[in-house]
Amino acid sequence: MSIPYFLGGALAGAGMLTGLVFWDERRTAKKNKHDFTPENAAVMKLNEVCRHLNVYFLKINMLSLKCDIDYYKNCFFCWDPPLELISDGLIQKARNKIDSFITHTGRKMAFISLRDKKVAMEKLYAQYRPVFVRANRILAKQGIMGVRLNNFTLSRRPFKLDNDLSNDDWFDNFESLCGQLHDFVTATGEACERLISLLKGEDPDVKAMIADAGLPEDCVPTPASV
Repeated sequence: MSIPYFLGGALAGAGMLTGLVFWDERRTAKKNKHDFTPENAAVMKLNEVCRHLNVYFLKINMLSLKCDIDYYKNCFFCWDPPLELISDGLIQKARNKIDSFITHTGRKMAFISLRDKKVAMEKLYAQYRPVFVRANRILAKQGIMGVRLNNFTLSRRPFKLDNDLSNDDWFDNFESLCGQLHDFVTATGEACERLISLLKGEDPDVKAMIADAGLPEDCVPTPASV
């Protein structure tokens, strides 16, 4: 698949995700004019918890899709420094200087854009973390273990990039930083799916545990019971 075709599909996907989030938030705004606070999250009902987890899942994956666009855009432009030869004339040397400036600027802007997305992901998770906590507490009341939240952070590994033209590994370094963001999105996204599945009593492991213990099926929380 060519890069232009990929970018076209990525942009279409971003538009769809944006539309879904916007639609959900418009519907939410009719019920509550303000965003939830940690205090609100602490008393959320099960249905509301699931809804906000779904919204987080859409928003974090939209940011991830924007990272993909940045990554493939850099694949297209490459940002490789110009090849300078001893035999270059004055005009070619002038072109090399211009190309070097463009490459250095492009590398710097690409990193800044990626760093901004990292900050956006951290802020988004910090906003929705109380919902994750509430989901775990609802499950704990039913004797069901939720998900561990301690490892959901982007601050444990350095997020730096040497944008100098002498860095021949720049693209590999950029790809590694993209990988850090993708790992974070995957981990928190899977946590969302896990929590929603547990809250709705759809998790096969929980059903098997209940059956093995001889407990009634309604011991798993349902939207009507919490």
